[in-house]
Amino acid sequence: MSYPMGAMSEVSSIGIWMLTVGLTTLTAASAQAVTERLSARARARRVAERSPSKSVAEVREGELARVTGRLAFADQAILAPFSGRSCAHFEASVSSRHPRGYRRRASTQHTRDFFVRDDSGQIFIDTRRAIVDVVHDHHWWSREMEAEDRFEIEQWLYQNGPAWSRLVPVKEDLRYSEGALTEGEIVTVVGLATVARDATHVLYRDGPRRLGLVAPRRGHVFVADDLHL
Repeated sequence: MSYPMGAMSEVSSIGIWMLTVGLTTLTAASAQAVTERLSARARARRVAERSPSKSVAEVREGELARVTGRLAFADQAILAPFSGRSCAHFEASVSSRHPRGYRRRASTQHTRDFFVRDDSGQIFIDTRRAIVDVVHDHHWWSREMEAEDRFEIEQWLYQNGPAWSRLVPVKEDLRYSEGALTEGEIVTVVGLATVARDATHVLYRDGPRRLGLVAPRRGHVFVADDLHL
C-alpha cells in the first residue's frame, strides 16, 4: 500500500539494557507506558553514544559492540504503512491537535532482522529484542490531504482496530508521522556479538557460521539511524 503523498518532512552497565520496552499499539490511556518506553530508549541511546565504534572485522565474540554500516535486508522486506516504503523497520504514529501542539494518540512499529555491512564485512542483526530509535522523516497533515489520499489512509485506520478507527472523525486535526529503516541506509547498532550457525543453510548440520549482534541477557539490541551524523 503506497500513498502518493510527498514527504514533509565504555558501555558502563548492561543494566541499562534491562528495561522492558513494549512494542505494541498505543492509545491515549497508555501515556505512562509511553513515558517509560521513551526513557528506556533515551538511556539505551546514551550508552550507545559512549560506546566505541568498531568495524565489523574488529568485532569479537562475547563483547558488547557498536558497529555502523549500511543496512541490507536479511529477509523479505516489510512495507511502511503510510509511505509504502520497503524497509526492515517502521514506526508510524497518528497525533491529534492539542493546545500545546500535537498529542500522540496511536502508534505502531514492526521490525525484521537485517544485516549491517561496511568495507570489512557484514554482521547479522537479531531484532527479536530491540529498541529502535528511528528518525520520523515523513509527515502528513490531514487538512492538507487530497480527498483520495485521505480516503485511502482512513481505510487503513479502520482496518487496524479501535485505537486507530476512533481517530477518523477527527479528520482535519490529525498529523501522520513515519520513520523507516530502508535498504542501503546507514545505521548504528549496539549488541552482544555472537557466532552462530547460519540458519539459511538448514540442510547442512555443520554449515557455515555467521557473526551477529543479539540482545544481551535480559537486555536489548539498540538500533539508530542518526548516531553517525
